[in-house]
This record gives sequence, C-alpha cells and structure tokens, in this order.
Amino acid sequence: ALPKGCELSADFKACNDIPKMHKVASQTIAAGEKILKYGQVIGQATQSIAAGEHIHTHNCAMGNFERDFAFCSQIRPTQFVPTNAKRQFQGYHRPSGKVGTRNFIALVTTVNCSATAARHIAEQARLGQLLDGFDNIDGIVPLVHSSGCGMNPNSRGGHILARTLAGYAVHPNFGGVITLGLGCEAMQLNHLMRDYGLVESEFFRAYNIQDVDGTAKAIDHGLGIIREMLPRVNAVKRQATDASHLTLAVQCGGSDAFSGITANPALGKAADTLVAQGGTVIYS
Repeated sequence: ALPKGCELSADFKACNDIPKMHKVASQTIAAGEKILKYGQVIGQATQSIAAGEHIHTHNCAMGNFERDFAFCSQIRPTQFVPTNAKRQFQGYHRPSGKVGTRNFIALVTTVNCSATAARHIAEQARLGQLLDGFDNIDGIVPLVHSSGCGMNPNSRGGHILARTLAGYAVHPNFGGVITLGLGCEAMQLNHLMRDYGLVESEFFRAYNIQDVDGTAKAIDHGLGIIREMLPRVNAVKRQATDASHLTLAVQCGGSDAFSGITANPALGKAADTLVAQGGTVIYS
C-alpha cells in the first residue's frame, strides 16, 4: 500500500492512498480516454484522472472501443546463438531424432475402460520392485483419461484425443511405451497405430484387454512386457546434446496483480533465452 503523498517518481506523487496491488495513473488521463496497462486497454476513464491518482472501479469502466490487435507489430528479431556456442544438456537420444530429459516407461490408455488395468500394472510394478537394479529408469507411469469410449473418432474431440495419444506414444521422455486398449471402444487401437504410423518394436508394444481374456490377464501381460523392456530401456544412456532439442511448455497458473512485473517477465526471459538457443516454447 502507498500512502497519500508518497513519491512515485521524480515527476509525481500519490494523490491519495493506494491500496496494495491496486493501479495508479502514471500520467494524466482525460475523461473518456482509454486506460492502458502493459499496452492493453483495460477500460475507459469515467472522469478526469490525475497522474498519481488511484485507478479502480470508481473512475474506470469498460465500454465499447475499436480493437486493433496488431499482431506481430512489436516483434523483435531473435538473435540466435551460433551453432558452436549453443549450451548443452545431457539427454536421452531417441530413434525418432528427439532428445528426452527423462527415461520413463509409459502406459498409455486409448479409453477410460483400460485406465484401471494401467494403474494396476504400474502399482504392481512398484510393489513388486521391478525397477530394482534399473537405476537409469525414472519410473513407470500410467497416462489415463476419461474418454475414448462412446465418441465419434472422426469428430474434433476424437482427432484431438488421437493426436494427443499418438504424441505420448513417441514422447522423448519415454524410453518404453505400452499402449493399452479395451477392444470395443470407438478409439480403436489398431486405427490409432495405422493413422499415426505407430509400429510395435522392442520399445513400443500395444494390446487390448479383450484380446488377452480380461483384466487380470491384461495386468499380467503388461507386467511381462515391462520385464522384457526394462534391460533395454535401462541401457539407454544420457549423451551431451545442444539446447535446440529442448521444448518448454508453459501455462498460466492464475494471475495476480504482480504477475505482469514478476512471473511473466521472468518466464518470458527464460523463453527468449531458450529460443535463442534454437529451442521451442509453447504458450497455451
């Protein structure tokens, strides 16, 4: 909180008490003029506002105004780091050419009906201490969801789900992947593999619960596949590679009044640094 009379800059002082996390005018704003925060319109002044005056609902309201989003108008060319100067990290090189930062075994489910079996496989692997002696494997993780059954696989939702599942199947943080379906769902496992070019190998296996005669046998079958995969996945070692292979995904965790001057600029700087190295940042 800023008390009345507090010096805000060399040019002006607080005209009144400013509650903490509230806004204060940095210049005079005439009645009806747009009020800008971080260069964006957040409302119009309902009365004349002096520099240093508290801005809140008593003098700021949202009205109609023309929007020009001016996409890319403030773009600044990236100063890419030369190839021989790129930073490096120790990563797991995959056959796809991608590089992972972790070495997990994943259980990817095509449908909510196979979620329980996937969870049981991971839990029984943990209880059975299957990872003992395989110190280069970070864990066994079930990736489950609540869809894939009574849906139209040719709908937008069906395409998004299929693309997401296929993306996990080739994710570089997974040294081994088991894709598990039920057998009668709309999101058919064989269609998913056909449409996205997924082929079984020593690091990728796929099966349906109904094809192995039920949940209990499906769990045992999955555990058997994991036992086969463990020595192969464990044998993959970290190797030095440049930062252009890194992908960072970010998502707003819930803004407060300080995010725009703390978290967002810090994350933006991190993103700029990674992109300059040739890496990728995804903003959701």
